Amino acid sequence: MALQLVLAFTLAAIATYLLITNNYATPAQPSPAAAGQPYRRAAVTTTTTTTRPSHDTTLEAQLTADIAKPAADLHGDAVDVFEPLRAPIERVCGSPAVDGYSHVSPDCLERSPTNVAWQRFVKGGGSNKQLVSHEEVSADYDGLAVAWGPNNKKASWQDCAQACKDHVPGAHVGGPFQHLPCNAWVWCPDAVCFEPDAHKHTKGDCWLKFTELPASPEVNMRGDMDIIQPEFRQRHRSAPARVQWIAGVLLPPGQLPSNGTWSPRFRW
Repeated sequence: MALQLVLAFTLAAIATYLLITNNYATPAQPSPAAAGQPYRRAAVTTTTTTTRPSHDTTLEAQLTADIAKPAADLHGDAVDVFEPLRAPIERVCGSPAVDGYSHVSPDCLERSPTNVAWQRFVKGGGSNKQLVSHEEVSADYDGLAVAWGPNNKKASWQDCAQACKDHVPGAHVGGPFQHLPCNAWVWCPDAVCFEPDAHKHTKGDCWLKFTELPASPEVNMRGDMDIIQPEFRQRHRSAPARVQWIAGVLLPPGQLPSNGTWSPRFRW
């Protein structure tokens, strides 16, 4: 009988020990995210069946296909379609008005870093419609006309800015700059707008332009002429006291234009 009691107490002690051990077991280690360590979501894993094409695909076609549909990066994050436009760019073709536009080379402009960046932006799925227009009242920006103002009347500067976004380069445009995009615009709000040239500029004229470095536009005129450009008004007695034009540039979201630089037209 005594042996049976000892055995019963022993079994009860073992059961109690096992119960206590399970209740106070070491907790699972926290994940890096729970521990406050850097964390990025894992890339989505998919199963892909590849079929070998019946003909060889050119490298150019492969690159075009890759650019046309930018994939997510290794961490599953979307590729920034505006990245080409945000890259540092330099002006390589010179100020177009330096000699009255006689030296301007459409080929140089088409090969310029500004245009190449825009082409990469479009091939990567971007569109001018995604860009932000930054307007400046009482200002006139220089550039090469991709749409002639007198033949491109708009009711407001907003309509002119939209026309710049809607502009599609190509042979249908005509002219020496037909293959260049619109990244700057100038609109006339008055019955007649002054310019130091031989043309007559009237209400609604919407000039669509291409300029290298749109984030740093070349400024023809700006603000109060008597304060900023007193010599200009001495040369042009018919010039108004304040610039009439409204000008703007198209830039990626989050990028703001600088104050720009004076164009050669400033001294015409």
